[in-house]
Amino acid sequence: MSITIDPIACPAGGTSESVTGGVSDVLHDVTELAELQVKLLAADSKAAVRRVALPAALVALGCCLALGSVPVMLFALSSAIQQFTRLPESATLALAAGGGMLLAGTLGALGWARIASSVDEFDRSRAELSQNIAWVKRSFKRNGRDEWSAH
Repeated sequence: MSITIDPIACPAGGTSESVTGGVSDVLHDVTELAELQVKLLAADSKAAVRRVALPAALVALGCCLALGSVPVMLFALSSAIQQFTRLPESATLALAAGGGMLLAGTLGALGWARIASSVDEFDRSRAELSQNIAWVKRSFKRNGRDEWSAH
C-alpha cells in the first residue's frame, strides 16, 4: 500500500519529500537505538552470568552439605547433648535437627542474597532503554511540530 502526500496539502511550506525524509531519519535513529539496546542487554547478561556463578555455587554447596554430611554430624551432636544433659533421645535429636536447619537456612539465605544482588547488572539496560524511549517520543513530537505546524 502506498500513500501519496500532495505537496499543496503540506503545511508550513513543506513537501512530501521533506516529511518522508524526516520520518525516515527518525526511523533510522530508532533502528540504531534498538540495535544498541540489544547489544547492551547482551553485555549486561554476560556480566550477570559471571556474577551469579559464585553465589549459585554457594547455594549448591549449602544444599550438598545439608543433604550429605550434615545429618551425620547432627546425629553425633544429638548423642553428645543426650550424654551431657540426660535429655531423652527424641529431644536431643530435635535440638540437633533445629541447629541443622538453621545452618542450612543461613547458607541458603547468603547465597540467595548474592544472587538477588547480581541482577542489578540490568539496571544500566533499564535506564538506557528509558532514556531511548523518551528520546524517540521527543523526536516524534519535535518532528511533527517542525514539519506539520503552521507558523
